Amino acid sequence: MPEAMRPPGARDALAPIQFAYDLEDEAEGVRIWGGDPYDATGWEVGQTFFERWWFIFDRDVVAQSNRLREIRGRCAAALEGAAGRGAGRSIYREYSCRPAAFSCQPATGRTPTLEEP
Repeated sequence: MPEAMRPPGARDALAPIQFAYDLEDEAEGVRIWGGDPYDATGWEVGQTFFERWWFIFDRDVVAQSNRLREIRGRCAAALEGAAGRGAGRSIYREYSCRPAAFSCQPATGRTPTLEEP
């Protein structure tokens, strides 16, 4: 993407380095579900990574990522902006956040899997 079309944070000369750090962030980077890192249906994009690099993602990747986040009991990735994160809809939001009382720990005490609804 031409530099002039990128958001301000991605125009910096150090943007590629920041991208690499954000991508590998264990908490809010990108998680790969399954064995093939080239299969975008297994990408779970963290909130921080999505906020900084939203312009590189296809809507289908974001929708699938939000499904994977939902499995883990996380809110859908959303952009800050008109509605604000967690306040309703964003341009990429498909799923709403769970109620505040929702526990991220499954009732069964085991980690949810992709096969579960």
